[in-house]
Amino acid sequence: MVEKKLNKINSNKIQGFGIPSLVYPLMVSSFLGMATTVMDKIAGVDMPLSILIGLVIGMVPLFLTIFILSNSNGKDITELNKEIFGKVIGTILNVILNVFIIFYSSLILYNLTLFFDVQYMPETNSLFIHIIMCIPIVYAISKDIASVTRLSQSLMILGIVIFLIAVFGLIGDVSLERLQPVLSNGIFNPLKSACVFCIFATLPLFFLTTIPTRCEASDEKRNKRLILMYFISGLVIFLIYFITMGALGESMVSIYKYPEYIVLKKISILFVIERIENTVALYFVFCMLMFIIFLMQFLNRNVEKLIPKFKYKQIIPYILGAILVTISYKMFPNSLIAESFTQKYVPYIMIVVLFGGMVLTFIGILVKTTKFKKVN
Repeated sequence: MVEKKLNKINSNKIQGFGIPSLVYPLMVSSFLGMATTVMDKIAGVDMPLSILIGLVIGMVPLFLTIFILSNSNGKDITELNKEIFGKVIGTILNVILNVFIIFYSSLILYNLTLFFDVQYMPETNSLFIHIIMCIPIVYAISKDIASVTRLSQSLMILGIVIFLIAVFGLIGDVSLERLQPVLSNGIFNPLKSACVFCIFATLPLFFLTTIPTRCEASDEKRNKRLILMYFISGLVIFLIYFITMGALGESMVSIYKYPEYIVLKKISILFVIERIENTVALYFVFCMLMFIIFLMQFLNRNVEKLIPKFKYKQIIPYILGAILVTISYKMFPNSLIAESFTQKYVPYIMIVVLFGGMVLTFIGILVKTTKFKKVN
């Protein structure tokens, strides 16, 4: 009987690569479809190089996130904000974060439905696609964080297998001539493009702080695993665009809306494994859904905290799902406005909210720790 209770308690805890496994969907989902067009316009053929530079710069937000997680004392970022900054300022910061999460989740959902609209269902009403995409989201956000991380770990293993198949199937189509000349216009544009990579791919790591670390069974290897998954995810993104640029050429990449999907049609392994682009694309769809589920589950927990005596908490995920679909569907009149808005304004919003949040929390923890040491 005691063993059964212990097993039940452990099943509600985040195990193994639980939190680190979320690094991949956070980086890839935020990057694909949003940063790629901007980076290609800035860096052109130097885009793969700018990704590598961006990975180095991105270690700053990575280590800020690790520092916050390591000093959170089992709390999530909303609880930590109130503890560090007080109830009033902490609440203001939490409201800003929650509003941004609704906005960013809606933006990811918009990009996901746009992909389906362009590639698979051009004649289908986009509202219908939004609703279909939202069904698994509503179901999943009602589960606990441990269940979501278990799903994330399964996707991580599946992703490694699919990615290896895709790389082996496309490596023969890569021509180094298409990746030249390197740095023909100097280093400034690749550096600028690297900053875009850092904004879209590494700043979302701050969302990991929305997980209460008290939900972990053990945090002994968490930091090392986070660093490992960061570089694995970065390597995946680099190889995706190294192969895409090397197989299609920069001129073709700049034409297509989703060049990553187009290049997948070239996959061929011993003339046996062919035309698996939809299978590979489906995996990245799952990653985007995982991203949205993770963020919306955080909102679900926050709403439940606000109304602890509410008897019908099971309807909260449906309300959040309806809000998500409504905002995402009504957000932009067309894809051109969406692309323009993403390029001009989203990076600055992310810098203010995510990087600003990282730095503020980092400073707050340092100040609090210093005061505590002086008292003792």
